[in-house]
Amino acid sequence: MEFLKKNLKGINKKIDTLVDLAGDNRIDKETFSSRFEPLTIQRDNISQEVPRLQGEIDFLKSEDVGRQYVVNQATTLAALWPELTYGARQEITKEVAERIKVSKDSLHFDIHHISNLGKKDGETLADFPM
Repeated sequence: MEFLKKNLKGINKKIDTLVDLAGDNRIDKETFSSRFEPLTIQRDNISQEVPRLQGEIDFLKSEDVGRQYVVNQATTLAALWPELTYGARQEITKEVAERIKVSKDSLHFDIHHISNLGKKDGETLADFPM
């Protein structure tokens, strides 16, 4: 990202120099046009790419934060599980489990992957009865 921003700054500087040279009649119109057009195309392409890339970076960062949140909440839940009442365990299981598949020797949980699922006004795991 920084490379693109630095490159964009350099292109803008070259464009400014060309405009100054043309304004001082130190280069002819044909030379100006042949150098100016490719620079403006590059500038426009980079200018369009920077916000798109920033959006991708922001999305990846938010996904990472979401994953960290889920891992932290799951770790906290695992630590608190023995202390929770049976009713609290049922309530939490209903909130996070999309589907539970029971087989002869295993349980398989499909869980919701939404960090604020069922969260009410700042409610945390500490709000469930023990």
